[in-house]
Amino acid sequence: MEFSPYGPVQANNVRNPNSPFALGDELVANDQLFSHGQHVGDDAFSCVVVSVPPQAVLADCTGIFRLPGGTIAFQTTAAPGPVPKQLAVTGGTGSYDNAGGDGTLTEFPNNTGTLTLHVLSLVARGG
Repeated sequence: MEFSPYGPVQANNVRNPNSPFALGDELVANDQLFSHGQHVGDDAFSCVVVSVPPQAVLADCTGIFRLPGGTIAFQTTAAPGPVPKQLAVTGGTGSYDNAGGDGTLTEFPNNTGTLTLHVLSLVARGG
């Protein structure tokens, strides 16, 4: 995975000069997905800042992985730093229209990272 620079959107005019973010600010990005060196898709995600200093910065994130055959939707919380982020797979389209599951996103200092998804097919029983 190759991360793009995130674009901060200042949504709150009440700002703490000691914090890069204010409550309600949004972070948006479009990252590139690779598998074994081959480009396989991208993501589109946004995070809303829900906690700022003096507490730890924390954001509520939602996004879509765009892959051949469809999309996979996800949610997570995010905090600055290299701690792996746990993802919840919340749905999908196309080949992934019954998707559920979880995943882990690990960020490295060189604007790359690894993404591991455990995707399940959530089909209602008896239908």
